[in-house]
Amino acid sequence: MADAIGVEPSLIDPNSLTFTAPFTIKRRGIEAKIVCGTTSANVDEVFVRGLAQSHHYLQRVRSGELVSDIARSNGGTEPPIRHRLKVAFISPRIVEAVLEGRQPFDLTLERLLRTPIPHDWADQERLFGLKTPS
Repeated sequence: MADAIGVEPSLIDPNSLTFTAPFTIKRRGIEAKIVCGTTSANVDEVFVRGLAQSHHYLQRVRSGELVSDIARSNGGTEPPIRHRLKVAFISPRIVEAVLEGRQPFDLTLERLLRTPIPHDWADQERLFGLKTPS
């Protein structure tokens, strides 16, 4: 470190070379992240695009378009479109948290897509770790 900052090693106080802070390790899929102190909002752009896409599909279905036609226009098949449609029905509080980057660390679009989602919004919020309003 002394070389990096260009000072004599004896001039560096040994107490300034270490620090202690509480932390937690959060797992998200295959990724692990060390979380120290408070975290700032971090908008998950993949999640936001997934939300927008699910609402776009829902709008098309509501306008009378068949899921098979939506799939064909996207160069795919029906199951992924139907699977993505369920994202359009998540709790507005979860959507707000995602758009503001405040969702729980382990709540990702991938987790949402592979988890059976309850119809009740309060149940969804509990399942995905959203704190209840005080």
